[in-house]
Amino acid sequence: MFDFIALKRSVGEYIDSLHLEPGDRIPTENKLCRKFEASHYQVRKVLAELNAERGWVTIQGSGTYIPGGLERRPRERVIAVVRSYLHDMITQMSDAHSLALENKYQFLLFGIDHAEIVAEQECLEHLLTRRLHALVIDPHPGNPKMRETLDRFVAQGTRVVLLNGSEELRRRYPTYSFNYHRAGYMALVQLMRQNVRKVIHIAPYNSIAWQHEEFRQGVDEASADFSFPVERMFGKMMLDVRSFRWSWQPQEFQLPLEDGCGYIDDNDPFEASYVQTRLQEAGFRSSPVISVYHTSGPSACATLCFNMNERMKWVVNELIHNAGNLPHEHRFNPVLTPPSESPEPYRVLWG
Repeated sequence: MFDFIALKRSVGEYIDSLHLEPGDRIPTENKLCRKFEASHYQVRKVLAELNAERGWVTIQGSGTYIPGGLERRPRERVIAVVRSYLHDMITQMSDAHSLALENKYQFLLFGIDHAEIVAEQECLEHLLTRRLHALVIDPHPGNPKMRETLDRFVAQGTRVVLLNGSEELRRRYPTYSFNYHRAGYMALVQLMRQNVRKVIHIAPYNSIAWQHEEFRQGVDEASADFSFPVERMFGKMMLDVRSFRWSWQPQEFQLPLEDGCGYIDDNDPFEASYVQTRLQEAGFRSSPVISVYHTSGPSACATLCFNMNERMKWVVNELIHNAGNLPHEHRFNPVLTPPSESPEPYRVLWG
């Protein structure tokens, strides 16, 4: 008859007799099964209880370790990417994923809701239990523990790369970001070339994202350089999932429709296409709209496109093949794509 208490005592005493140091690996389940002539079920149950009592660190696909001493463990062939969630983020990472697999690296992608700082920090704390080859992150602007946490990764030998960040973080870590400042400047210049009398900039409502601030700075710089009037409004189209109807937030936001006026919308091309459709329905044919996005596709208006796939493939290639110091900064510029030749009107149910 299976004596769980006796087996647990014997396994615990055997592990103690090995005098393992922090970072050393616990004997495998297979080895313990052979030594104590026990089943996998029995040993697994014993290890689970000992793990809970002693606080060992279990790394999926690697093993179970004595806490501490992580810096002594070989780095795993793992590249982890932590960024805010986007509905098409898997498609945006496909080339980087393929490149990692070709070079026998795991590619872990974490899409975090940036409305919750705690979700990002919990994800990073989990990743700190592993010794990654590299961490690629678009950090939350409001996370007060970010610098301290990233320093812990570096102390473990993990290569840290930012996709964006504060000036302080950019000084400390290699940063490979989209040039949103240039995109904002280009957006205003492009509309000025179409002889509009002023520009209305619909900026994201209630956003603290780095890129939106950079984009506004680019628009403002162009406005100052050319003494051109820009009126900025903060709003965002939000979907009510219960009624499947769209409405502007904040509720008091009113979309101004004016002929001979240019529009910049840096929320997303869907919202910009909606603005373009409303202008066309009002009979305003001299009111161009321009948007900015991280991928290209059919759109009713001109779009400044950043190539997310290209950037991530470049980053992963550097992390795999550049064994020395990484370039400290690299900026990816947008490409202007014209409106689709025959775009379908962008219609939504309006609340």
